[in-house]
Amino acid sequence: MSTATQGVTVCFTLTADRKEQIEVGWRFSLSSGCGGGGATSYDSKVPLDSPGQIQVPGFTATIRGARASGVLKDPDLCPGKTFRWIGREIIP
Repeated sequence: MSTATQGVTVCFTLTADRKEQIEVGWRFSLSSGCGGGGATSYDSKVPLDSPGQIQVPGFTATIRGARASGVLKDPDLCPGKTFRWIGREIIP
């Protein structure tokens, strides 16, 4: 899944059964007001805390069908800012 808002691109991948996350990441562009070019990612297969919920440091996602939304805070790359995001499933 991927989405862009306020100069931030968010992406995450789940296993086919949607029970585990494979990766979660985000990147800030210049328009985010965070300097641009900074990125954070978590690349590990981790069971979801509960169905349709991803929680990693600074990132939350609620997944409902092909849609997702959440909140992103990255105090290392963008101190003091919080971004709300929405997205949809992208199938290659």
